[in-house]
Amino acid sequence: MARDRPGDQIRRSGRQRQPRRYTLDAFDGVDIGSDIAGSSSDDDPAIRRSRREEQEDGEFGMKDAMLAEEALDDNIEGSRERFYGNYGDEVGDDTITNSADISEREDESFGDTDDEKLKHKKRKSENTKPRSALSARQVPVYEAFDPTNIAIPPIKPTFRSARPRHLAHETRLKGIFGEEDRDLIPPLKYRDSWQCSKNLPNRVKDKWGQGGFEKPFVVDTEQFEKESYNSWNWYREFGKEQFRKFQTSNTISDLSGRQFINPCTIRTLSCLQGSHQRQELFEIQPFDAIKASEGWKQETGLKSRRRDGWILNAGGGKINALKWCPNRDGTTQYLAVTTAEVTKDEKAPDILLHISEAMEDVTNRPVAEASDPRKAKSAFEAAEPTPSAIQIWAVNTASESFDPASVNMDQKPHLLNVICGVWGTIRHIEWCPIPRESKESDEERTVSLGLLAIISSDGNLRVLDVYVQSSFGQIVEWRLYDEVAFCTKPKHTIATCVTWLSSCMIAIGCSSGSVAIYDIAELLSPVPQSSRPISPRPFFNHVLHYSYVLAITCGYPSRPHLIFTSSVSGYTRVTDILAPDTDTLLSNRVRFAPTQLVWSEALQGIFHLTDDHTVRLSHWRNFSLASVTAKLGANPASVAVGTAHPHILIGGSDGSVTVLNPLRKFWYVKGPLIQLMWFWHEWSGRNNVAGGVSRIVEGFKAEKKVDNTSTKHKVILGHHPLTLYDEATAITAVCWNPNVSYGGWAAVGAGSGLVRVEDLAC
Repeated sequence: MARDRPGDQIRRSGRQRQPRRYTLDAFDGVDIGSDIAGSSSDDDPAIRRSRREEQEDGEFGMKDAMLAEEALDDNIEGSRERFYGNYGDEVGDDTITNSADISEREDESFGDTDDEKLKHKKRKSENTKPRSALSARQVPVYEAFDPTNIAIPPIKPTFRSARPRHLAHETRLKGIFGEEDRDLIPPLKYRDSWQCSKNLPNRVKDKWGQGGFEKPFVVDTEQFEKESYNSWNWYREFGKEQFRKFQTSNTISDLSGRQFINPCTIRTLSCLQGSHQRQELFEIQPFDAIKASEGWKQETGLKSRRRDGWILNAGGGKINALKWCPNRDGTTQYLAVTTAEVTKDEKAPDILLHISEAMEDVTNRPVAEASDPRKAKSAFEAAEPTPSAIQIWAVNTASESFDPASVNMDQKPHLLNVICGVWGTIRHIEWCPIPRESKESDEERTVSLGLLAIISSDGNLRVLDVYVQSSFGQIVEWRLYDEVAFCTKPKHTIATCVTWLSSCMIAIGCSSGSVAIYDIAELLSPVPQSSRPISPRPFFNHVLHYSYVLAITCGYPSRPHLIFTSSVSGYTRVTDILAPDTDTLLSNRVRFAPTQLVWSEALQGIFHLTDDHTVRLSHWRNFSLASVTAKLGANPASVAVGTAHPHILIGGSDGSVTVLNPLRKFWYVKGPLIQLMWFWHEWSGRNNVAGGVSRIVEGFKAEKKVDNTSTKHKVILGHHPLTLYDEATAITAVCWNPNVSYGGWAAVGAGSGLVRVEDLAC
């Protein structure tokens, strides 16, 4: 007999080895019968081994079933979290994903976890016997998961949206705009008209149907005409007469009127403009203007393109506010401008004497003391009344028809009217945007510009019915207002910001954190003079914040019942005035609260400024989620949204002015941020020129911004993003023209006192 190899002996001995036994059989070795110890067939080792294998397979099957049940519970809990979200989790920006990717991601998410896969692999390597057919991957988890059976958590003021991170396109739109047709149709119309538009708006539609100025899609034509007539019934019946009765003003001389505009800042401004390598120095006289293309006459080719705009000198002081007059379809557009106040250090004794004499002769009351014109200890208290003024500039159009037209380059913009008063610093102005019929003109050839709300540092809210002369001449009308028809101050606090809700309802934010709403029609109704209240009371007064309210706006025209407010506490809040105690929501807290909030009709949300050099959009239905819309090289200082188009205009503290179309980023979430720098304004006071020198650099190309706020800051054009810029360099105010025919007109105000007006429509 041949001798076997060692390997064969090992394999053969392994097969013949008896199975190890872990229990003691009391009847082992005792022959007492098969009926007690087992049948004779069971004594066969092969039979006992097969039974033991079946028992082990059964144990493995039970383990698989238990693991599958645990995996099912984990998947249901994970799906519940993905479907409803958590209160404290941070949710990122939404991305548009097709249904195939979502189904693959869901298939992967409902499978085994990494720990379970490792256990299965280890068990399979240790035991090569066939496993049971039951497996965790074969459990029908989709049938077991039923979202309708899960209880929805209660809504809280700090509740975050329950939207998952990845959604189908239709589901995402319904979560943002709403599920009804009236909520979805207007955004889809904006998408079809503006999603492929470039950074500059188109005045008329192109061959692909993109662009074209028109009224907001949410406003029906019949409803628009009805509102423009019925909402002003109170004004036609008694409002106009009441304003004329209680609003008194007198015309003053040019010398006396100039004292209400900071007399120490009224100076000639020097400006460098033109090609970057060939700039020229121009001087702009006070209340005068030069062409924006003055420094480009020697250029040829693309650099010599036409620039339909003007650069104005509004008196040399910092521009506090800019507002185009709405509801003006004529050939003349009106721009309201306010400048910085007269500070204590800038006043001179002779100037104060002229101011005191001019004001005491008309108002018969003394002005603030010359030694300390502002006795307020903090911004939470009302300041002493000081001279203030609002300039009304008239800008003519290029054509004599009512068709869309550009700025008239043959006739300079002219300072038409100056509203003077003893109200303190003008902090906020707001024209009433409600549509209105053609303005009535009286026998004195004046034009009504509408109602203007004013917030000043003395803590009062004033509403003026503004009239200007219709002739476009070179004579400036200086008018000092002694009394106004509507003037009120909140009790135990001061007014800080204002917005219009309708033609007669106006809302203000207060330094105490409250919001008050007044009904002008009710408060101006004809009553005996003895029964008229000294300080009108609001019909709505709720504390929405714990501190100073910085900005306020509403969702007019589609949602005027929603008001958006921000305070120095770092929170931004949306509140429904129909149910302010329950229908309210807070946003995430930021370090520096936004000082400006603007409503976007196309995106149904507000744009607000942040301290990370970005402008973010918050939808009113998902207010806790803020998506990045624009990214600048410095902190943004002002922002404006068009009425006839969805484009936004952003002014930065570094002097940059950026224009972009936010719909492109909204409908293509994964796409890049594409924005255009209109021009860059810089100011330097080191030269031997009174008032310093401003420089305007333009001709930039559209650029792509990386949507990543965590990247390290880089030096761009010689400037670090964390650089502190001079106050005169910053762009302090921007605005679009709200009139549809002239929706491409943009106005920009800088800290140096320059105002640029230009038609950006292409």
